[in-house]
Amino acid sequence: MNTSSELDMIRVTLTQICPFTLNPRQSRHPGYDNLKASIRTRGLENPPVLTRRPGEEKYMLACGGNTRLAIVLPRHNARAWEVVAQLAERITDKNTPRHMQGRDAWVIALEQYLNAEKFYDPILDGLHSAVRYDKTYFDKIVASLLPLLEKLTTGTLAALLAPDYHDLDDARPILDWQQAIRQKAIVYVGLDALSDAVVAAAVGNSMFADLVSVAGHLYKFGLNDGLPCGNENP
Repeated sequence: MNTSSELDMIRVTLTQICPFTLNPRQSRHPGYDNLKASIRTRGLENPPVLTRRPGEEKYMLACGGNTRLAIVLPRHNARAWEVVAQLAERITDKNTPRHMQGRDAWVIALEQYLNAEKFYDPILDGLHSAVRYDKTYFDKIVASLLPLLEKLTTGTLAALLAPDYHDLDDARPILDWQQAIRQKAIVYVGLDALSDAVVAAAVGNSMFADLVSVAGHLYKFGLNDGLPCGNENP
């Protein structure tokens, strides 16, 4: 455990976090459902405080948060694909909902499985909501986006916008807006708009949208929200 006056900010996956082993609670938290609904709507606003014992690979919650971890931690079903395969075999044109007409049987089976399973995953929820649209309608609204998305998610641009945190050979620093604001840094962005104005506009707009979101968070919770040093209004 870090014993210094300021704790280090690190980025870990949920599967790298273990519950607090000395938690005295032996039963389900009475506010579990309300907390789950709040997390589903607003997400986790405060990062948990973690510690890691010598020789251990995983981190552990240092001071509570077991209920929040149980809510957001994905539940893995070892038989998930087996269940989906069984559902896919039973898919016919007659039992396929109208909004799923024209989709692959596996997609329909996955949609049915996810409807039956109740767990929280914001990224999966977004993908799941896209599948709920009628296929022809969805194809129309995303047709103009596909070429742009392909540019943003392939090649060197993809590595720039979504760097691999586990790539130890990549020496480039990874920066986010809160880190830049805390360091009082000046962020210079070269968008190369003369070469490709569409991609430049997409990257620039996404960066400013993210900055606006961070500004709203800072306005509500302060610059050092979740850190031991307390709140500092920007």
